[in-house]
Amino acid sequence: MAPNRARARVAGSSRYGLGEGILLDPMTGLVQWIDINDGVALEGKVGQDGITETRRTHIDVTVGAVALAADGGRLFAAATGLACLSPDGVLSLGPDLVGDRPGARLNDGAVDPQGRFVVGTLTTGGRTDQEVLVRVSASGEVETLRTGLSLSNGIGFSPDGATIYHVDTLTKTLSAHAYDSQSWDAWTPIPCDFAGHPDGLIVDVQGHLWVAQWGAGLVQCFAPREFFSPRLRWAPLRSRA
Repeated sequence: MAPNRARARVAGSSRYGLGEGILLDPMTGLVQWIDINDGVALEGKVGQDGITETRRTHIDVTVGAVALAADGGRLFAAATGLACLSPDGVLSLGPDLVGDRPGARLNDGAVDPQGRFVVGTLTTGGRTDQEVLVRVSASGEVETLRTGLSLSNGIGFSPDGATIYHVDTLTKTLSAHAYDSQSWDAWTPIPCDFAGHPDGLIVDVQGHLWVAQWGAGLVQCFAPREFFSPRLRWAPLRSRA
């Protein structure tokens, strides 16, 4: 059977150096996204003709991800630490999360069902296999969920919050782990036939994973058949731009 395909179209007239991390604010109906290397956070309104920018915020350092705060502000994975933007536009920088690693910075991140921020790292200028995935609580406590990664990227959660999914881009792997675990040693690889390098991901309300692939101009939807019993098996449904 031929794979299902969907047609993609350009969402707006603006161009970005490295635009990523788009998400919808369900309270306002506005979308948020980032231009990573230019250090810009963007906000826009969705209309019939696509997305129209309504606000730009210059963070002045690289921005790997954006998340929504309960008070209407925004949280950013900014260079080597987190940054908070209050609803009235005041930017506050948090402590360093990366350490003394030249070229390392925070990359993609996501808020978990408990309101904690999960974010990973990458290193510019070459693969190190020293990247990590960490979880930061509202009180500032930092937990390490994965180590030894090539380039931490997309993060998502199953609709019931019981499973976390995570992309390691340069090894072209997508993995899963029970999210209520007390031990983070053994992640379960999900067999996927990636045409390019997996990058960002999102989980829809049916539990399907949509994975964007760098270098392939491709988004794939993976529909779960089994979860952890006895192993993960996935059926790919391809959508090509």
